[in-house]
Amino acid sequence: MLFNVKFIFFLTLAVVLVLMMWPFSLPEREEGISLLGPSLVGAKAHQGKNPLSITGDPAKGKVLFRQKGCSTCHAIRGVGGKMGPDLAKLRHFHSAFGMAGILWNHSVHMAAAGEKSRIPRPVFKGKELADIIAYLHSLEVIGDPEEGEKLFERKGCASCHRVAGKGGKIAPDLASDHPHPPSELIGLMWNHALVMASVMKALDILWPVFEAGEMADLLAYIAAAQQARKKPAIRRPGKR
Repeated sequence: MLFNVKFIFFLTLAVVLVLMMWPFSLPEREEGISLLGPSLVGAKAHQGKNPLSITGDPAKGKVLFRQKGCSTCHAIRGVGGKMGPDLAKLRHFHSAFGMAGILWNHSVHMAAAGEKSRIPRPVFKGKELADIIAYLHSLEVIGDPEEGEKLFERKGCASCHRVAGKGGKIAPDLASDHPHPPSELIGLMWNHALVMASVMKALDILWPVFEAGEMADLLAYIAAAQQARKKPAIRRPGKR
């Protein structure tokens, strides 16, 4: 009986590793964020096709956030102004239309505060505001890598996976063996969920449940580890 249990466990583990390493096709990497809801979609796919979809470019939005003077009043993770709230702490899990309502509700108050401080009111053209909203919904803003590292341990991910060499050795290192960006990683997590559930049950590991914001923190931690791995090592003088 004991032999059969061990045989089933190692057979299941072998299947998991094969499935996780098996080559498969992925859609073209998506750069834009659809702000109609929480899903990630390609910016080009929606441009001019769906008037009800709002798609922005987070990279452009980050630049515009500074150029339009938003950072004069608002901070992102402590960097920026103090007049308004730190927008990274608000956790923007509502849609773009929800944020449009928030901007409308506070527009008169923000205009008065800006006039009092002699800060010019920004004017947005085209999809500039959509780009800023996309930036505020990006992992760079809503995800906390430090908290994500704690979650990686607390949720049991480290029992099987590693990140930058830290963690278990049953499953791939998510920063090096599996260097997928978050937009692809969330699909892989869904695809392998049932297989991972079988392995976790065999290993007597509880199935983790994520509360609001926690998945963003976890993905931000993995993304930060991937970026750190890409940076070239700094050579010290006198060493080859």
